Amino acid sequence: MALGLLWSCGGGGGEETTSRQDAKASAIDRARASAEKAKGDAEAENAAKYAPKAWNEAERLFAEGEEQVEADDAKAAKLRFDKARSKYTESITESKRGKKSVDDYAAVMKDVAALQRKAKDGGADKAAAQAYAAAVEKVKSAEETLKESPAAALRTLKSAKQDLADVIEEAKDAAEQTRKQEKEKLAAEEEKKIALAEKQKADDLDAAKTNPVEFGAAADMLRNGDRALEDGRFDEALYEYRGAKDEFRMLVQMINEMRAADAATGAMAEGPRAGPDTDTTLEEPKDAPPESAASKGDAPPAPSGAAGVWAFLDVHKGKLFNGLAEFSGGKVLLNYASGADLRKDSKVRKVGKSKLDFTRDEQGTPVEMSFEAGGDTSCVFFNPQFVREVRVSMTVEMGVVLAGDAYVVLQIMSDKSGNAYGSKFGAILGRVSGVFGFAPGAPTTVPDAMTKPPKDWVKKERRDWVLELAWPEGQESGTLTAMFGGEEVSKVEKIKPRSAGAYPSGRVAVSWNKCMFAVKNLKIEGILDQKWALGELQKEGVDIPEEILVEAGLKKPSSAPTQPAPKTPSGEVEY
Repeated sequence: MALGLLWSCGGGGGEETTSRQDAKASAIDRARASAEKAKGDAEAENAAKYAPKAWNEAERLFAEGEEQVEADDAKAAKLRFDKARSKYTESITESKRGKKSVDDYAAVMKDVAALQRKAKDGGADKAAAQAYAAAVEKVKSAEETLKESPAAALRTLKSAKQDLADVIEEAKDAAEQTRKQEKEKLAAEEEKKIALAEKQKADDLDAAKTNPVEFGAAADMLRNGDRALEDGRFDEALYEYRGAKDEFRMLVQMINEMRAADAATGAMAEGPRAGPDTDTTLEEPKDAPPESAASKGDAPPAPSGAAGVWAFLDVHKGKLFNGLAEFSGGKVLLNYASGADLRKDSKVRKVGKSKLDFTRDEQGTPVEMSFEAGGDTSCVFFNPQFVREVRVSMTVEMGVVLAGDAYVVLQIMSDKSGNAYGSKFGAILGRVSGVFGFAPGAPTTVPDAMTKPPKDWVKKERRDWVLELAWPEGQESGTLTAMFGGEEVSKVEKIKPRSAGAYPSGRVAVSWNKCMFAVKNLKIEGILDQKWALGELQKEGVDIPEEILVEAGLKKPSSAPTQPAPKTPSGEVEY
């Protein structure tokens, strides 16, 4: 009976084993079928072409599944078929993306080819050879990657396209810079020719001997221009040559005026001559009365009238100005290229935190400048006072322009209340009130100067800046002009006085706020206020002759009947 039971048990086990084997075979068949369906879908999407990496991996796994079936390893076979199905599915997704990438790749490649042609036609491939070669290498890399991964190839090609565009732009900027430098070079060379012509005029007048300081300063600027030109700093060379030209021209004018004045004085002292073609003095009549001792004096008579006042001030100019000063034709020219001199002739008014330096060293070498300033609301006044006419010129290099109410204002004819004419940096003419107030009073040719904040339009570069008030004597109106970078940019004509006969008078000043800047070659030329000048000399203890005080309107003639003193035109004016 036990044997029967054992036999019965043994027979049942065989059927169970067969059932398990059938189940395994069925599972393998389902896994294979699922993988084959996914493979068919992948083939329909052309995955072998557009997603080769995922497709090849799926094919490898499917083949391994078949090998495991042959090895009768059902578990391993099913695992391979399941992984193959997953990879086929992945290849379908990649294929769809790959198709789009290939289409995009073709479009981008057209752009790349066009950029390469443009780069070669414009010479960018040579002007920026290294960057161009790197971009071309990226294009080759994209082509090599395309078969394996179109998406990665597309990314690489897009990067190459941007690099080529940058190469072309870089070459364009370089060409523009070259054109700009060539233009600056030509301008500098032309300015040098003019400066040399002016120097020759000065040489013909022996200016190096008669005025060695002024001649030497101009010659130094000429040499500085040569060095800058040789080093390729053409904008700096232009600036130096222009300065030398102006210095030589002014020197020649001054010498000619002095010689003309000397010639006129000599002719008056020497008496009548024999004729226009001889220097022989006419013989005196034998019956002429004897000359008095006074009439035989060797020295020519001292100038009188207005000329006498100017001559007196010229003699004592060392007590009026610390900078170089020259009187000519009723005007004085003050050269404040030296900040050390300007410091002694200046007063500053500060409202907030600010800086004002007249001198500075770099590695022990003094920097040539009139002054450097910046920070919060402040103003520097220059002591000499002018009446009716004044011209201020300087070279300004703007360094920092902050957001907010940033400005630099050049002021002329600033009175005791701080009211003046002004030009805001950028050459916007206007009227100054209370030292720091400014109201634009005229249009300007400078773009955006009237509509945008200074930080959006002010160019941070070295610029020549000129502000001039011209008011011919006896005229009822004057003209205010601003020049910037050698060009007239703003002008107000027919400025009317507040009252008849009242001409503007006052000091020159520079105010600023929320910016940093440097000033070089400050020059002021104008009709000096005689009352101010004589008052300063009296403070210095200078003995002033009565006729000088009378002529200047500071004193009534002691022997003449009482008359009102001549009215010196002074006072405020308005637009």
